[in-house]
Amino acid sequence: MTSFYIEPENKFFLASLSSHPLVQELEIARIGVDPQTKAWTFVLKGSPRGEQALWDELSQAVKQLHPEVAEVRFEWTEPEANYIGNAIKQVNGRPIDYGSSPNNGGRNGRSRNLLRASLPGEPTPIAQLVEPEENVIICGEVVAYEARLTRTGKTLIMFDVYDGTDTISCKVFQDDPADLGLKKGQWVKVRGSLQFQPYDNELQIMAQGLAFVEAPPCLTDTAPEKRVELHLHTKMSGLDGTVDVDQLLKLASSLGHDAVAITDHGVVQAFPEAHRAAKKHGIKIIYGVEGYLIDDPESKVRPFHIVLLAKNRVGLKNLYRLISHSNLDYFYRVPRIPRALLQEYREGLIVGSACEAGEVFQAVLHQRPNVLEVAGF
Repeated sequence: MTSFYIEPENKFFLASLSSHPLVQELEIARIGVDPQTKAWTFVLKGSPRGEQALWDELSQAVKQLHPEVAEVRFEWTEPEANYIGNAIKQVNGRPIDYGSSPNNGGRNGRSRNLLRASLPGEPTPIAQLVEPEENVIICGEVVAYEARLTRTGKTLIMFDVYDGTDTISCKVFQDDPADLGLKKGQWVKVRGSLQFQPYDNELQIMAQGLAFVEAPPCLTDTAPEKRVELHLHTKMSGLDGTVDVDQLLKLASSLGHDAVAITDHGVVQAFPEAHRAAKKHGIKIIYGVEGYLIDDPESKVRPFHIVLLAKNRVGLKNLYRLISHSNLDYFYRVPRIPRALLQEYREGLIVGSACEAGEVFQAVLHQRPNVLEVAGF
């Protein structure tokens, strides 16, 4: 027997446990708690519906989320007689008014309850959110937004927030998505319940409070003499770069940089877009590549990384020749450039030491006696 009832702060808590359309619409009126038998009774708004298998699955999900609960029951605010009566009306073809919601068609104030002028408390970096917990606060940019109308007339709003450390999905039910005024690109502070979503197999936040905040100041470069980036990867570098060329050049231009080099791994597919973006943002492109240098074309040893930058049109043509040969004639796991071939087409090129996988870095790291000779190449 239920000892007492509580009013849940998140009346749509069950929607976080299942993607079933019916569960997405369930609104909890109250929760009965029996401490002796460790039983919870969810009293749901409306009349009974759904197959027993669905409720068994939902019960199991609640117990997995809260291991201290031994039994989960579901009851409804409308008696069984009304449920049967409505079913008879449907069979007889008599219309049922689906337009009215449980709150008699008026707005239930969820927008007013959700939106805040401000939210107290320090936000937690999203990357540190690893376990379900209550009253989580995050702050970041809305990078994705979707609104989906449910059969009850409510709107399920899903939005992703990025704070510079990671991204997390948030959910909330609203009468009208326009009430929030939420858009991609806005900065928000969100408070809610961090819950594991079995369907999505990830942690998500059921939002209980939201406040719009000012975006942090843009990145600035106050150095009197600006740097020029000579080793940079775009999304054309498989498994190593994700940034779009246009966004990259827009940022570099905003920092006052005059030029930037594009050095993707073994390819030059970013060059056409870089050419267009450079004109758009008023910045110079240094065309290059991060290649894979080998001594013996027949050997299967691991190549050294090397940066090649074209300093003129002759160098650009030679860069294209080296990349074509490396992909067509010397490809083994990666497009490799034999040292002899580089010597043949070196005119117009600036050769850089690349990253820690470069030959110079490796020579220094292993204290090889010919380090100066390696660097001199």
